Amino acid sequence: DSITPIERMFYLDSEPYECNSVLQYPTIESIKINEATTICNSFFRRYKYENLFANNINIDLSQCNITEVGMYSFDSLLHYENHANYVFGDNFYNNLEVIQDHAFINCDFRSDINNDHSSMNLEKITGIGANAFTGATLKEIIINTECIFIMDNAFADAKIQKYVISADSIFDFSSLIGGKYAYYETYYDTVGNSYERYYTSIELVGGTLGTASFKGISGIVDVIIHKNVVLAEEAFSNCFDLEEVLFVDGYIGEIPSRCFENCKKLVGLHYTFNRSDLEFSAKNTNNELVYALTKIGDYAFSNCIMLINHQDNTTTHESNMENITYIGKRAFENCFGFKGLFKFNHNIEIGDYAFANTIINIEYTATNVTLSGEGFGFKDIHGSVTVH
Repeated sequence: DSITPIERMFYLDSEPYECNSVLQYPTIESIKINEATTICNSFFRRYKYENLFANNINIDLSQCNITEVGMYSFDSLLHYENHANYVFGDNFYNNLEVIQDHAFINCDFRSDINNDHSSMNLEKITGIGANAFTGATLKEIIINTECIFIMDNAFADAKIQKYVISADSIFDFSSLIGGKYAYYETYYDTVGNSYERYYTSIELVGGTLGTASFKGISGIVDVIIHKNVVLAEEAFSNCFDLEEVLFVDGYIGEIPSRCFENCKKLVGLHYTFNRSDLEFSAKNTNNELVYALTKIGDYAFSNCIMLINHQDNTTTHESNMENITYIGKRAFENCFGFKGLFKFNHNIEIGDYAFANTIINIEYTATNVTLSGEGFGFKDIHGSVTVH
């Protein structure tokens, strides 16, 4: 009871008996750990629930080379409601290799008192446990590693504005985002009424996507795809909030089958080769849908009801399809936003009902176009079809 505030500033090392002997004191106001490689299970959690931490406790781990964070180690501690302040810094995040189950559950990483460090760069991470970041809040998480295992619901209901992912193999990330809330911002309509928009941005720097990698994840609004990324079937299918896709740094050749199927808010694909920021801007991008595509798989954009084929979106626009060699079955079915003239005067194979229920005009040379399947490639088009 006689301990002064100054005496409550403890400098702990990694010896367990010293940590335990220090932490038996009541109402700790500040903790700085200079040397440690592992934070054991429930390390901070148990003292929080035993009310041994002051309301405004400061936690400084910026000098540690932490490689593993144990289960429930920070459970709900880093949160505005708990008035906990912390300093982690790049050193803490850059060395993390394993984040165990529930390690950062309900933590708010926007509270860093040193530099508002709300971006987490995990350069060495190899494993993220189940529910590790459930309910957590931060602006950006960067995963840059050759191999990573992400367990069930690792980021379920997390409020994370942006994921930057680069890995040799990117597969089944439904557990990565998982949450129906994603990140949110407050917007105002024309009469001043406020509402919250929930969203997450995905930037894929490199890697090969597995089948259905991001399928059905709500809250994904923007996707940025670099040239070294290999897409996969159903990669973004049923992402009902997805609005824009931006390909940067080079051509993208193939859109696999069902890659963007049922993305009902998807408006356009953008291409750019010289971009200094990550903002979507019509001035800096080419919004010709087929600008850099060579193959479009079956059902690739089926039911993308808002998708447009060019920025001007006029009935007089002419889409040059000369780079495309294959358009699969029902690839653009129900793309009601398509307008203008589509020309096919080169060698191309077109699957059944490729443009079904679109309001476009088709012009093609019969000797160059192969209608595969039952030969219904241009059937159910609500426009003209002209054969030369």
